[in-house]
Amino acid sequence: MVDVPRSTLQEWARWGEHLDDDPLVISFFDSPQGVAFLHRFTTALHFVFIEHCATGIRNIPIFLELSGLDKYIASSYGTQQQINLSVKKAIIEYAENEREKLAVSMEEKEITTAQDENFAGKAPCLVAIEPVSDFILLEQRAEGRDAETWNTTMTKAMQGRDWCPIQRTD
Repeated sequence: MVDVPRSTLQEWARWGEHLDDDPLVISFFDSPQGVAFLHRFTTALHFVFIEHCATGIRNIPIFLELSGLDKYIASSYGTQQQINLSVKKAIIEYAENEREKLAVSMEEKEITTAQDENFAGKAPCLVAIEPVSDFILLEQRAEGRDAETWNTTMTKAMQGRDWCPIQRTD
């Protein structure tokens, strides 16, 4: 049994009656292919708007309403927040998997590290990249940002790697 109020189920059953779109459009979005398209579309929307362009979640419902897709995709801020959390989780999982694959394929070499700190949140996030390849060497929250903390986190990030940092930029 699904724990959904009867009034919600009744509204879902009458869903198609409220749509003023072309019947073929309604039929498409109600099909498995249409639902799969909407999932891909919503994921891409979050990736581009929020992760790539940093416009924020509040613009997603506006876009969905203006495009008319709010009839097919839940456009409330709370729903979009939940979708965004799942997109962020998928990005992190993908990055963790790809990071190891890429690290193994990088040959032994001397590298420069570009280091910086990000202050979104309570603790600073230490970030280091190899600027030629843009490979992210380190992205980790830390209690401090002093030299000892940087050295400890960088040493840990470089374990098992065949790279030798010869210089760093801040």
